[in-house]
Amino acid sequence: MKRQKLLLSFFVAPLLLGQATITGDGNWPREIDTGSIHLVIYQPQVDSWKDNRIEARSAVIVTRKEDPKEIFGIVSIEARTEVDRETRIVILEDISIKDANFPSAPALQSTLLSAVRESVPNWERAVSLDRLLADLAITEAETKTESIRLKNDPPKIILSKSPAVLILIDGEPVLRPVEGEHYLRVMNTPALLLFDSPAGTYFLDGGRWWMTAPSLNGPWTVAANLPMDLDEVKAQLTKGEEAEPGALASPASPSGNPPAVFVSTVPAELLVTRGEPTYAPIPKTNLLYVTNSDYDIFVDTKAQQTYTVLEGRWFRAKSLEGPWEWVPGAQVPREFTHIAPESPKGHVLASIPGTEQAREAVIANEIPQTATVRRSEAKLNVHYNGEPQFRPIEGTPMEYAVNTSSEVIHAEGRYYAVEHGIWFVGDSPVGPWAVADLIPAVIYTIPPSSPLYHTRFVRVYGYTPEFVYVGYTPGYLGAFVD
Repeated sequence: MKRQKLLLSFFVAPLLLGQATITGDGNWPREIDTGSIHLVIYQPQVDSWKDNRIEARSAVIVTRKEDPKEIFGIVSIEARTEVDRETRIVILEDISIKDANFPSAPALQSTLLSAVRESVPNWERAVSLDRLLADLAITEAETKTESIRLKNDPPKIILSKSPAVLILIDGEPVLRPVEGEHYLRVMNTPALLLFDSPAGTYFLDGGRWWMTAPSLNGPWTVAANLPMDLDEVKAQLTKGEEAEPGALASPASPSGNPPAVFVSTVPAELLVTRGEPTYAPIPKTNLLYVTNSDYDIFVDTKAQQTYTVLEGRWFRAKSLEGPWEWVPGAQVPREFTHIAPESPKGHVLASIPGTEQAREAVIANEIPQTATVRRSEAKLNVHYNGEPQFRPIEGTPMEYAVNTSSEVIHAEGRYYAVEHGIWFVGDSPVGPWAVADLIPAVIYTIPPSSPLYHTRFVRVYGYTPEFVYVGYTPGYLGAFVD
């Protein structure tokens, strides 16, 4: 099951192949020292290329010797291009830095801009023509879809006053027989959920417990009389599988009892408190926050409204019981901007437009995580539940596979798949698969309504006969700027 989330925060996880120093045409990011300032400059992303003038933007991370804190920024670049069509190499000449933006360090703006400009002589100047053209095509494709907004329909928000777990099913349950058994497995959920058709009973793998219920809506209880073959069926189904989130990962209550189970076939979120909610004031504001919860729950005492922020999106209700409505970040009461950054709830500032933390998060969202992939070592195996089945990607000429946990796209006559931040390509939906070094621009028109929208944030930065230089920005992990 593929699920989208919205975050207005910054996080980066390493590619499974690890961080690597890129060489040759893919020699990004560049690490340069100018005096007491250390710069990490990421590959420029092309905005326009007309005649022999190119304009681009580059993400930058700055650290100073006297302060190890990272400062994120974006620099705007102009350069003259010289194209050698025989070698298909573009040389960037007369590189100039038009502007730089370091929102978290306004007092250092001019100092950091000067440092970036001083570093220009050490920048990589040789760039692949094919890569630049591909990058430009992607930029133009993305521009065409900029007006398509993320969907912000409120999810079903469930409140539990005791330890609980939420099991998400992607639409109505899709049941498939377990080979040689009388059980049916619910395929469109990451949890191990089985239906015993003769008994009309559901079983849910809870790790320490098997939970059972007469219907998906419950009530769910620990299975007292467990069928003898259930653990054997579990071993058969999970052999060779990677553990996925979605089973009963929630801790048990202090009494050692299993958590409450909620199952939803529509988008849903879970709010958990440890007993009845307790509240404490946030200094210098009219806000209260719930102290006995790991979730961000607030009360605006002036308007008598309850707010929560889930995956970076704000929702509002008259009470914790709902009904909830989505609130654009710009319409969140200004009281929230007065929360001290060092307070227990200071992290929510990154989800409020106009704050220093939000501006820095937007810039950080453009910083890619990069790696070098050896073509001969990267492998992909795609497993389908039956014959490959494809469904159109709304508003595009592409299709995507619906009966596999892999992310497979049919575009321009070939098949493309993403695995661990690496693009693969094949001539059939079952492969054989090879590491892709050029991605069709049309893939970067996948709309936010598609479950494969996050694949737009995985890029190929360059390649040689032996290596492909890849990377992704946090959108691949579900961090979108809206």
